[in-house]
Formats: sequence, structure tokens, C-alpha cells
Amino acid sequence: MKKRYVGLGIFLLMLGGFTLSQQADVKPKQTKKSTATPQDKASPQSDVWASKAAAIKFYEKVVKNTANQKLISIDSNNYSAAQWQLETQGQDDITLHYTNIGGAGGSYLKLLKDDEHVKMLNFYGNASFPGQPTHQFIVRISDGLIIEDQSDARYVQEIQTIPAALIGTWQSDDGTISYVLQSNAIVFNDKTCTIEKIEAQQRGGQHTIYTMTFSLQDFKEKYGESSVGIGSQPFIFDYDNTNQTIDVGVVLHKR
Repeated sequence: MKKRYVGLGIFLLMLGGFTLSQQADVKPKQTKKSTATPQDKASPQSDVWASKAAAIKFYEKVVKNTANQKLISIDSNNYSAAQWQLETQGQDDITLHYTNIGGAGGSYLKLLKDDEHVKMLNFYGNASFPGQPTHQFIVRISDGLIIEDQSDARYVQEIQTIPAALIGTWQSDDGTISYVLQSNAIVFNDKTCTIEKIEAQQRGGQHTIYTMTFSLQDFKEKYGESSVGIGSQPFIFDYDNTNQTIDVGVVLHKR
């Protein structure tokens, strides 16, 4: 999910006062004109991470900014803020986790701010967190515009079909989670998802992160408008080339 894998506005009302003289023979107190710049005063930036909800709103502002669509986007009709959970929170940083459709696997979002900018790190696939961000952006707080892409895309490529090594049935040890991967489709929860985009990102030689986006339109046509559940996101598989396993939050083995 190269484009991955939405607004935040905080308004401050600054009230000023004045002093009236209490006696006729006392001159009004002179008020010294402030020389403080807008950057010196309290600003929305100082409260960006006031809560998990504030961080989510900032993320949504970024992904909904049309100027960022070549780098990151999301289908707002199939996204729910309720899927986010707070992991850690500090004065200048916050980390959230997003649970994928069906509850299997997920992704992490880490935000680190300074006065005017936020470093946004997206980790697609639980196994890539915390050391291997899929995307890393510098974002302007005021409007959510990505002003610099610092992602390491040297080993990212788009492929046309699911690799042969992944085709087959993959299950967790207890059998509760199962995926059937075909050349251009994934069967999950007894429903077939037609894959329309696949990105592969190498991770140190042993691991490859596959981000597979399925066609929501095709899915709705097959199973109805209400069939797409909350948090419908791309499938993200961390494939261990050495041990031949897939990590989606739990380890899957080929059957």
C-alpha cells in the first residue's frame, strides 16, 4: 500500500483585557505593545497530540488532502476511526495501531511533531514495526500537506500477480485464521477478493512485505453494498522467504 497507506483543526480564542484608572488624578496605565510573533504564541501545534482522537483527525487530514494522493490515500467509505487503538503517547509523539478487516493483522502509525511539522511513519504489516517503516513523510501541520517523502523505496516494486510461492492455503496453527491465495484473488472468510494491485517491499533479504489491494467495486457486486465491513483495508502479508511462513499478526503456515 504505497498510497496508504485522513482533518484536524484546533482553534484558540485569545481574550485581551484593559485596565481602567480608579481615581480621576491617576493616569491610565500604559500597556506595552507585544512584540511576540505568532510563532511565539500558543498555537494549534501545541495540542496536536492532546488525545488519540486528535492524532486520528490529523492522520485523516493528511490522507484526505488531494495534493497528497500520489503518496498516500484511503477509501473513506471503507475506513473507520474505531479501528485505531492507542499504543503509546508522549508529549511530542504518539503511536496508533490499526486492525485490518476480519481482525487479522494490521498496521502501525507513528507521529512525531515539532513546532510546524510532523514526521509520519507508516508500518504496513505488524512485523515491520518499529524499525522498518513502509513510508516516512514530513507533513506540514497547518494544512496536512506532505512536503517531503523520506521513504526508502529502493526495494519496492509493483507486480502483476501473486507470486507462485504464496499461492495456496495458509492457516494459523489453531486453524482459526485461513487465507487462500490465488494468482489474482484471495479467499478470506468464505469470500473472494479480486486483487487489483500488488506491491512488494524487500526487508533485509529474508522478508518481503506484500501489500495487496482488492477491488471494492467487484466485492460489492458479488456480495452486496453492505458486504464491505468496517476497516476494509488492503491485505498485508509479511512473507518469510527462509522459513516459508506468512505473518499477519499471527504466523500462518502453508497447508
